[in-house]
Amino acid sequence: FTYYFIGSSVRIFCPDMTRRGRKLRKKNLSLAVNELKKAHNNFNGMRYFSRASMLGRIYMDSLWENYSAIAERAGKRIKNPKNLMKRYKSGRYNYLYHFYNPQDILHKVVVIGGTRYVFNMINQKFYSYRDPHYFRYFQTK
Repeated sequence: FTYYFIGSSVRIFCPDMTRRGRKLRKKNLSLAVNELKKAHNNFNGMRYFSRASMLGRIYMDSLWENYSAIAERAGKRIKNPKNLMKRYKSGRYNYLYHFYNPQDILHKVVVIGGTRYVFNMINQKFYSYRDPHYFRYFQTK
């Protein structure tokens, strides 16, 4: 991942060298190494970019010829969706768009009470919304 606009990235080359900063960096590295040791066979992401932070807001799909975009996914499941389901069933929501996840399950992106949610059409559950403009992942073709 390359930073298009370095000026907007605080401390990109000069990390926080305070005691707290070093301790946080050590913990983050430990978490990263532990995650790398685990086998993650269900996610093939090799590259990513944030379109929202890019100057010009271009799509990388056309620039990375040997990579294809990974299908959009829902976020974490909403724990107590009773109020959301009540509003959804009564039609008090705004429909934005829909997508199919990697398992070809239809998901609707809706706005309820000013917040975006993802609604799984098969299991009838609500999930948090992961904006594809913030992070879009790519896999090798």
